[in-house]
Formats: sequence, structure tokens, C-alpha cells
Amino acid sequence: MKINVVCHDLSNNCLGRAHVLARLLARSHDVEILGRMRGDHLWEPMRSDSAVPIRVLGHGVDLRRALAALDGDLVYAVKPKAGSLGLGLLAKALRGIPLIADIDDWEMAFFLENPRWLLRNAVEVWNPNNLYTTWALERMSRRADAITVSTTFLQRRFGGTIIPHARSAGMFPHAAGGDARLRSDLGLAGKNVLLFLGSPRPHKGVGDVIAALDALADPSLAFLVVGPDEQLPERPYLRVIGPQPFSTLPRFLALADVVVLAQRQNRIGTAQLPAKVFDAMAMARPVIATRVSDLPEVLEGCGVIVEPNSIVELAQAIARLMANPEERARLGSRARQRFVEQFSEDVVAPRLASVIDEAMALAGR
Repeated sequence: MKINVVCHDLSNNCLGRAHVLARLLARSHDVEILGRMRGDHLWEPMRSDSAVPIRVLGHGVDLRRALAALDGDLVYAVKPKAGSLGLGLLAKALRGIPLIADIDDWEMAFFLENPRWLLRNAVEVWNPNNLYTTWALERMSRRADAITVSTTFLQRRFGGTIIPHARSAGMFPHAAGGDARLRSDLGLAGKNVLLFLGSPRPHKGVGDVIAALDALADPSLAFLVVGPDEQLPERPYLRVIGPQPFSTLPRFLALADVVVLAQRQNRIGTAQLPAKVFDAMAMARPVIATRVSDLPEVLEGCGVIVEPNSIVELAQAIARLMANPEERARLGSRARQRFVEQFSEDVVAPRLASVIDEAMALAGR
């Protein structure tokens, strides 16, 4: 059976979630990711990845040709966007193609947390991803034959089956040693390294991490951000190296003494679960995370949980773990075990296969 995993913007980080789902499905199906691309290139971390075929629909492709491009037996639409779920709903209505909707963010939260953006989108009626279309498509997601989500918050709001951001256990070697040359090139030699992977947007709490490190004023600490700069303040301990290919993440995780996910308590942060928590767990790296979304449950007994927006608690947790290599090793080992048992591709793939079977049966296929 062929499955079209449809992504509304292949130059955006939504391609990351599409890639997760496509890898899981590729174990037993013919899978292709396809969609439009608002930018000039594929999303940077996936540009060199060949695990799943990606087909780009040209900028001039109209709706009729986009529908014709769906050549699979099932459409798996990533995010409630016009170019993904909207296209899938049309294919279901006009051609009877079974449809699964995947939701890994509460899209309306991005409007609700940014009044200026909400007002701008309220008047941009020509924008296919405007406020009204987003609201409508979130409601229409229930017309799909099945729904998958990434967090319990989203499950309560939209229903469906939780499919976490699964990773290959084999891609992340357990407790691999760091690359001494890379460490030296990044100016991290002799430092205890705190690592953040991803886009440091406000709800990710990177500003809180910087405030905690300012308070500690420990010259032995370095903070490595693998992701876009996002106008972070200059600090002597801060290294920002930009987005990196997904396949190279183990090299940077190997440099980390501690991975930090200081997600903030707001509508956006509450709804989403950072995929990077599973990268860190797979690599047996200890994680400090905030009590937001499903992070406390995912890291129960194998991570350090602090209250969101608490600079003091965050600073104390960083200082304690950096001073205790035995605790770091113990937490990392437990995290790796939890990952293998609950969040690896080997475990999650059968769960997704059941969703596919149920959707096809509901559609009478």
C-alpha cells in the first residue's frame, strides 16, 4: 500500500514531524512525503536525508494538480493546514481516499499567544493559513478517518492516538564519547556543556536558561545551542552554531553533559512536546526539563523536573547535575532504557500500524 504523507511547507520544521511518521510507516508500506515549499530549499536538517522520498509540488501547482499528485491509497496530513489537511479532506470528499490527520501543535495557540500576529492574520483573508482557516481546519480534523497526536493535551482536545516523535535506537549510540576535535573547534575544551537543540523561540525558554547561567556565573560552564540564532543575547559562555543535518545530531549530543528543555508554561508550550527530549534520551544524556506538557511523565525517574519560569530552580538543577557526574550517568542510563522500551521506532511503529489498519477499515478499504 502506498501512503502520501502530506506536509504544507517542506521548507518548515513541520517536515520533521512528517519525517518521523514516514519513517515509521516505511517499515511496511510504500511511503512518500510531498507538499509545497514556501522557501527555496527543504528544511535544513532534512536536506541531506534520504531515508524517505520527498516530492516537491512546484510553486505554480494549482489545487486540481495538487489533488492529482496524490497517488497513494491513503493520505496522512501533517498539521491542520490548508496545504495538508485541507488537501486531504478534498481528496477524501472527491476521490474517496482514506485520510488520517496528524496534530502535533495547537495551531490556534500561536495566534492566542501573539495578539499582534492574531490581528495581522485576522485581516489577511487571502493567506491560506490565516486565523479563520486554522480555526476551521482544527474543527474539521474530526472528519478524518483517524487522528494521531503527539501529546495528552492534544489528545484531550482533538481525540485520536498518541504517536510520539519516535527515533531509531540504532542512530543514537548509547553513551558515545564526544568528538575531541569538534569540542575544540567549538571552543568547548575543558567545559561542562549544557545543550539545547532546536529553534530557540520564546516558549522554548532559552532566555530562562541564559538567565540561570548568568546567575550561576560559573566559568566552567558552556551553553551550546544547535539551532538558529533567533537574536539571542551575547554571552561569553554561549555558542550558537545554527541548524545542523538531522543525521549529525549524535555528534553534538555526545558533547553534552546535560540537555536542557526549559519549556515555558503557556498555550504553545503546554500543547507541544519537544522531539529533542527523545534525542537526548536515546543518547543516554541526562535532561533537565520544566513541568510542562508531558515532559514530567516522559522523564519520570530518569530526568530532573523543575517548575516552569523559575530561574532559581533551573540554576540549582544545572549546578547540581554539573557537580555530580555519577547522577548524570545514572539518569542518562535510565533515560536510554525508557526510550528503548517506550519511544523507539521499534515500539511505536506497531502502534501506528494499528491506526492505519483502523482507518482503512473505517473507510471500507
